Amino acid sequence: MKVKLVKQEPGTSICGHCCVAMISNVELDKVIELFGHQHSTRTKEVHNVLKKLGIKSNDKLTRKKSSNNFPDSCILKITYDWRKNNGHWIYYKDNNCYDPVGYIYNLNMFDDPAMGRITSFLKIYS
Repeated sequence: MKVKLVKQEPGTSICGHCCVAMISNVELDKVIELFGHQHSTRTKEVHNVLKKLGIKSNDKLTRKKSSNNFPDSCILKITYDWRKNNGHWIYYKDNNCYDPVGYIYNLNMFDDPAMGRITSFLKIYS
């Protein structure tokens, strides 16, 4: 199934919500309702909402090793050392990164430190 990019509005912190909407193919408003808020999310919250939608995932993040070998479907945790609110979620599926900011790209983008660094991932079982 083709992934539909779900974008977050500029200035919001709902990247986790958008990733869940992309994974589940459920409208963003419904996903926001399941989270019960419109601010940044923790791993446990993402896992619990995915579970409510019938989607299996790990319940904890897996630390990234030196290689860029990720499961075919996962949510990448990105850290920006230069930004105050330094966490960001991006959906990774079939070698593409679906960034709720509004872009689709590949992992080579993270060769540029300005793009942030992948610190861990949450495996999705599809």
